[in-house]
Amino acid sequence: MSEEIWERLGHRESLAYAPWPAFDPDLVRDATIEIGVQINGKARGAVLLPVDAEVEAAKAAALADPRIASHLQGKTVKKVVYVKAKILNFIVA
Repeated sequence: MSEEIWERLGHRESLAYAPWPAFDPDLVRDATIEIGVQINGKARGAVLLPVDAEVEAAKAAALADPRIASHLQGKTVKKVVYVKAKILNFIVA
């Protein structure tokens, strides 16, 4: 059946003699990732970030999310723990 489909796609030689597709690492690399956001160790949401985002970009994206911002409202952020491409944790008082 595969040979028939291969022929109908316009190929002249047998599918058995066609080269195996080459691996291209650029095609499997994501441009954005989703990281979890915690407040005092409790999961409060997730944000989409570029893979190489630094702590300031991660904080800005998290604060722009209304679900996360509502948990931080009226509280003082003592520390921000950011593990690149993994998780963002706000430690609040």
